[in-house]
Formats: sequence, C-alpha cells, structure tokens
Amino acid sequence: MSAKKPQTPVPMRELVVLASMNLSEAFQGNLVWPVIPFMVEDLRGTKEDLGYYSGILGCAFSLAQFCSSFWWGKMSDLYGRRPILLCGLLGSMISILMFGFSPTYAFAVFSRALCGFLNGNLGVSKSYLGEITDSTNRPVAFSVLNFTWGLGSIVGPIAGGFLIQPAERYPSVFAADGLFGAEPYLLPCLVSGVISFSAVAFGYFMLPETKKWLALKEKKVEYKRASTISPIMDIETDSVPKVHSNWLHLVLNKLPKTKGSSKGYFKVHSTPELSITEDDQDLDQVDMASPLPRSATKLRTPIHLRLSHSKLERQNEGEIAQPTAKGNKPRFTPQTSRDLLPELDDAEEPVVETELLVHEPEAAAISQDEVKAPPAKELIRDPAILTSIGAYGTFALMYIFFDESFPLYCKASVESGGLAFSSQQIGMAMTAGGIFLILFQIFFFPSLAKRFGVLQLIRWSYLLLIPFFPIFPLSSFFMSVSEVMAWIYLLFTVLIKVSVGAMGFTAVNISVSNSSNSLTLGTINGVGQSVASLARALGPYLGGTIWAWSIDSTFPMHQFVLYFIISLITILGYVFFVKRMPTWLDQSREEMEKKQVTVELQQVDETTSKVFDDLEKKLGRRERV
Repeated sequence: MSAKKPQTPVPMRELVVLASMNLSEAFQGNLVWPVIPFMVEDLRGTKEDLGYYSGILGCAFSLAQFCSSFWWGKMSDLYGRRPILLCGLLGSMISILMFGFSPTYAFAVFSRALCGFLNGNLGVSKSYLGEITDSTNRPVAFSVLNFTWGLGSIVGPIAGGFLIQPAERYPSVFAADGLFGAEPYLLPCLVSGVISFSAVAFGYFMLPETKKWLALKEKKVEYKRASTISPIMDIETDSVPKVHSNWLHLVLNKLPKTKGSSKGYFKVHSTPELSITEDDQDLDQVDMASPLPRSATKLRTPIHLRLSHSKLERQNEGEIAQPTAKGNKPRFTPQTSRDLLPELDDAEEPVVETELLVHEPEAAAISQDEVKAPPAKELIRDPAILTSIGAYGTFALMYIFFDESFPLYCKASVESGGLAFSSQQIGMAMTAGGIFLILFQIFFFPSLAKRFGVLQLIRWSYLLLIPFFPIFPLSSFFMSVSEVMAWIYLLFTVLIKVSVGAMGFTAVNISVSNSSNSLTLGTINGVGQSVASLARALGPYLGGTIWAWSIDSTFPMHQFVLYFIISLITILGYVFFVKRMPTWLDQSREEMEKKQVTVELQQVDETTSKVFDDLEKKLGRRERV
C-alpha cells in the first residue's frame, strides 16, 4: 500500500486575506436580520402584515443573488478572481450604506436587491480557494472559510441588535437631533461599510491573483496570437508539426496485423518523442504531450513504421528520424541505445493509408479546449458537476427550512408542540449552535476529511440527517416533564445539527470546486451559489407557510409535519445526487486527469513492451531459418 501524499502547506497570506473578506460578507449578511422588523415597521408606519413585508425585504438579497451569481462567476473566469472579489466588496459597501439611509420601504427593498446583484463573492472566494489549494490542504482552507462565516453569523446579529436606534438607546452618546437620530438604522450599516472598506483595502494591497488563472490567461494570449497564423504546413520549412498522442495511439491501434506477428494491433508508448522525415528533410521532433486543437490540418499520408528495437523504454535517449530509401514516405523510427535488430525487408514494411493530423505551426502547443470554456449544456450534463451542485442545493434547501422553523418552534406554546421560549432563550440556543460550529470547523473537520475524504463525509451527513429531522421536535415532550431535560435534549440536537451541517456544507463546497478545472471553476461555483441563493429565497416562505399550516392543525403530532418533509427532501437529495457522485471527487478534476494519464501511459508501456518482445522473437526465428 502506497504512503499517503504529504499535506501541502496552506498559503497563509492568501487565506488570511480571503478569510477577512468572507468575515466582512458574513457580518453584513447577518447584521440586517434584527434590523429588518424594526425598519419595516417604521417605514410603513404599522405593524400590520409585518411578517409578510419583512419576508419580502429579507429575500430580496437572495433572489437578486440568484440572478447574478452565475455571471459574477463567469466574469471571474474571464477577468480574474481578484478584481471580481474587490468589486463585490465595493458593491456591498455602497449598498449597505444605501440601506441605512433608506427613506422608504421600496428603497430598502431596492438597496438589498442591489447588494445581491453586485455581490457574488461567496462563489468566487471558493473558486479562489480551490485554485490555491490541492486535495491535501483544501479541507483545512475551506474550514477556515466556513469558520469566518460562522463567526460573522454570530457577531453580525449581535451588532445589528445593539446598534439600531442609537439615539433612543444611548442618548448620552448620540443626540436625538443629530444624524443618527434622523437615521436610526444607519449606525450598524455604517459599521458594516467601514469593515467592507477595510477588507477592500486589505485585499487590494495583499491579495494577488491566483497563479492558475494567470497561467490560463497567458495560454489564451498565446493561443490567440498563434491562431492568426495560416494553418497550412510547409514541409520544406523548419516549422514544427505536432502529432497528437491520442491520434498516434488510435492510428497505430488500427494497423493491420503484421506478417508473422501474433498480435493484431500495434500500440505505441505515449511519452517518447517521435520525428517525421520527408525524404532526407529531417523535421523537428514531434511533441507527444501537447493536445490537438480543433483547427488541425488533415493530410492523407502513407505511414511507414520501421520497428527497429526490441523494447521501447521510458529512459530512452530520444527518438531520431531515419531517412528512407524509397521516395516520399515518412517513417517513425524509434531508436534507443540498444543494439538494433535486423531490419525487415521493404516488402514486409506495413504501410497504412490514414489521416495524419498536423498542428498549426505556432498554435500547436495549446489546444482550443485548453483556452475556451465548453458550452453550458456540456457543463450541466457532466455527472460530477451536476451531482455536486444538486447535493449543495438540496443541503441548502433543507437547512434553510430548518433554520427558518427553529425560532418558530422554540416560540410556540408547549400545548401546540413548541417550547414556549422567550427571545433571550432562543438567542442562547442559537449562540450555542454558533459556538459548536466554530469548534467543529477548527478541531474536527480537517482531520475527518483527511482520513475519510469529502465524498464519504457528504454521504454520512445525508444519512445522519434523514433520521435526525423527525426526532428533533421530541424536545417538546421533555418540556412537559422537566425544563432541564428539555434544554439538555435541545442542546444535544443543536450540536448534532450544527456538526453534521458544518461537515456536509464544507464537504459539498469542496466537491463543487473539485468538479471543475480552472477554465470554468468560477462559472461552476457561481451556478452553485445561484442554486443555494434560490433555496435561501424560497425556503423561508415555504418553511414558514408549512409550519404555520401544521401548527394550526388539530391532528396529533402536527409539529412533526415540517420535519418529516425536510427528511423526505434529504432522502431525495441522497438518492438523486449524493449516491451518484463520482468517486474521484475527493480530489480535483485536474488531479484526477493527471492520474488517469499516468495509468494510461503505464498500460501503453506494458503493451508496447509485449509487442516488441514478440517482434524480437519473430525476427530471431527468421534469422535462424
């Protein structure tokens, strides 16, 4: 059994800057929740339909982000991760200040929607993180990202609740006829704006662009420059024709059975470099590693293979091209330091009529597939991308259902199946959940991911949550016996919910990043964020409606209805998405493809050795005869 790959050091500078940006986003996103009910009441001048209008204001951000996250992700693929992250923070800063100055309810809704439109940073930050890490340190980096989000989720609501209406609450500090007396909701928004500006400045001076994106940009520039050259190849020039290794492999596989050989097909090693000769004109060596662009020229050319050694070795001294005695027939002549075997007679040389694919002279080193993103239809059909995004969206939907219903369940009377908690008790339970989240992200998730892999953690999360949701409301039965027992059971369920949720969310975020390469990573994370935003927009309305209907019903155990529905969503997500996730998602697509190439090369090497062994035996027998 091979030793595990050692962990790559985490890029701390980039991670710290990215964490500060994420903390700013989390702080602002959660700061508004305690502000919204009071702002809606003041701007509308009535408490009538307060919940309805608060819900519209609350979901405006998520609906707008659903529409824009894909495009922000795509722009990060085109223009870089760094500028999009900085633009998103600037958009957040401007929109939160507009929200604090809102003169009307409609303007408040517009400012929250604008914030969602101008900010797709959550998906872009995952793309950035995916490009600066590998499979060995990615769990640690994503844990830090989720830790900062959890920290912002705790601090944000506290700041929002304490800083609204400062002239009324802290008259000794803020005058009633001053700015904060006229704008009672500006102070928390101003604090958030200052934090966002600090994150922008920090990122501008300290956050570099990712090396992978810069390398991809250089490839695009080189390919664009090379594509302007005529694709016609002049055999007489010193241009370098490139032959694609896959083409060579396929062509040689299709060769007819050689006279006297026991093998039906030839297979050639993919790593050596072969040269083509045209009469006595020696062209440069053929690059076997570079992929083939779609604009390759096709030539009908007879190919002569001169098999002149017994084995093709990886440690060869390089392939050289031998001129042929017969006219215009290029030969592939692998030659090593070993003694050459007797050559076959010319009449026995296999001649094949086939299509020779030749690169454009300058664009040969870079294929179009390396610099041009595939169509959206191809991305959606990809099993790894589809299942990862589906699992992420399902996870977001079932947790937004639960999070929306949690305070409603705690507030409901014991007779109706709730806990009859006060707002302070609800806050204590949610704060405990935040503490559990931080501890789990720091001390447990990285080691679990390293030992079992992110795919296994996703499966465990779904399987654990299927029975968890239906048993959660049992705490109301304990309340009728003892409040202490109810609290113990509630905190236990909160611990399970937060730990499993942190494990599942972090793992599924890693799988989304793993499912794509740098060419489309921002787009894929943008799609994932759009799906999650849609769940966050619709979840509160649907979850609240189902809870309100069930709590008003008279049938027994009505408080369990919503949680059985959430459990059903979990089952569907597991069957349709999690169970079908490819097993290689524990690593990135690029790492998986490299391993595939290595395995294929080993297989080709083994087959090539057998072919030349057989040829050596045949030639030896002929000499004896």
